[in-house]
Amino acid sequence: MELLGTLPQSPERDGKELDPCTPLDTAWMALRGCGAPEGWTSLHPALGLAKSLGHREALLPIYHGLVLSHDHFVWFRSVVPAQAGIQGT
Repeated sequence: MELLGTLPQSPERDGKELDPCTPLDTAWMALRGCGAPEGWTSLHPALGLAKSLGHREALLPIYHGLVLSHDHFVWFRSVVPAQAGIQGT
């Protein structure tokens, strides 16, 4: 991924940057669980790339991963502290 930054800006470079994003999110989920923050970090830029390139087929898995990350974050911030008896979060 770092080497992609050395390539000149072009749609081809953006496509090469987009390709590993969804599999990378899957790997992060397998390693750290559903809603891993690293998944959001890889998918959020991928959303912009997919839209700018017109790669509509990439949008569904990207949105799916983003929703899982967001839902897990919201659940974790609300349910886990409540179960632990922590107030004011």
